[in-house]
Amino acid sequence: MKVIDYLGHSGRFSRRSFLGIAVVGLLTACSPERRVEVPPTDTPSTPATSPANESTPLRDVSWTAIASMPRPRRNLKAAATADKIYATGGYEAAGKYADSNYEYDPVADSWQVRASLPTARSNMAMGSVGGKVYVIGGDPFQGINESYDPDTDVWTTLAPMPTPRQHVNCDVLNGKLYVVGGLSRQGVSDKNEVYDPESDTWVELSRLPRPRQSCGVAAVNGRVYALGGAEEEAAVATVEAYDPAADAWEAKASMPLPILEPGIAVMDGRIYVVGGQSHTSDALAEVLFYDPDKDQWSEAPALPGPTQFAGVAALGDRLYIVGGCNTVFRRSSEGLVGSLGQEYE
Repeated sequence: MKVIDYLGHSGRFSRRSFLGIAVVGLLTACSPERRVEVPPTDTPSTPATSPANESTPLRDVSWTAIASMPRPRRNLKAAATADKIYATGGYEAAGKYADSNYEYDPVADSWQVRASLPTARSNMAMGSVGGKVYVIGGDPFQGINESYDPDTDVWTTLAPMPTPRQHVNCDVLNGKLYVVGGLSRQGVSDKNEVYDPESDTWVELSRLPRPRQSCGVAAVNGRVYALGGAEEEAAVATVEAYDPAADAWEAKASMPLPILEPGIAVMDGRIYVVGGQSHTSDALAEVLFYDPDKDQWSEAPALPGPTQFAGVAALGDRLYIVGGCNTVFRRSSEGLVGSLGQEYE
């Protein structure tokens, strides 16, 4: 099995040489020196088409610029509490991890610099439970689990993730954080591990049927969805749903196109996919949404410009996109908010 080429200017690693790397911090995606290159092959879990005799609806989404973050960041993550958006970590310069923790107030349209992330990193999982923000894993092959309390502006170190992973994502279901897929020291991961903040404990669950890194993760209607990502050297459109009650996965309708590190948010009972990286390493401007009741993909107006490796979070009926980079990997401090409008056939 080949591993993804993270050193575009230095040649490819075989799996054997990958496993023998001592300085794991050199393996980071989406930097001027290191790009993810994935060919356009894919074997979808199910056809990326609408059910027979059913038209594909569209959704009206209007995009508006918001105040820029204090400093540009890419490969960061974002999460929403009851009334704020937090944008954390990422890259602040080529090869330099960020420890920044920025708070956005949607009412005032303003940012504040809050207590720094104790462990600077990028490409980690991030979610919010009970008013606190959790940052898990990340480059280079971290298992670190740190939580931030906005009320006290203090970070706390918690039980580490059992399998250190980078290029990993999570979402929250029933007060627990499900961390799915990613890239471990052994290669592309099929791990599915859940963290319970109340007991500060981890449990390993049924593994992802198709191992992949940089897949989007979304929880809705009692299921945890893994969307897209990269499998070995191939970006995929695969969508699979995990049922905690049965501890089992089920294949769902594939995305209309393969996407690496899709921006994910859940609103109005649906999963929204914004931007991400295509199989040709280009940034995307597409906006898609998935109806879990119909197992159907639809489209919304595209972003104003291509965006990848941005922080994405939903607050109420608004979708926020902050930072990230474009096709030429230029770090951004800009932000957008998307307001949901009419759905029509």
